[in-house]
Amino acid sequence: MARRPANRTAELKAKGNSSAAKIDNIVRSISSASLIEPMSIWRARETKQWSQSPDRYRLIAEKMLQQGEPLLAFDVVTEGLSLTHATARL
Repeated sequence: MARRPANRTAELKAKGNSSAAKIDNIVRSISSASLIEPMSIWRARETKQWSQSPDRYRLIAEKMLQQGEPLLAFDVVTEGLSLTHATARL
């Protein structure tokens, strides 16, 4: 049974208090089959933690692009570039 986005967002916010490694694992493990997962992760992000790793922004933006959402991906990349010492890949 599919999870509701609100439940997923709450779960991710709870996980937001955990280590950065767990955040990276969540981002890397999302399937490309649904836009719900990357959107839930994006909405539940802790900007301070995310700003420590440009890869988080890159991975979420790539998932959004795979789902045909270039404007959402643009928002992700824009924040990533403004908050991190971004790599050329971002």
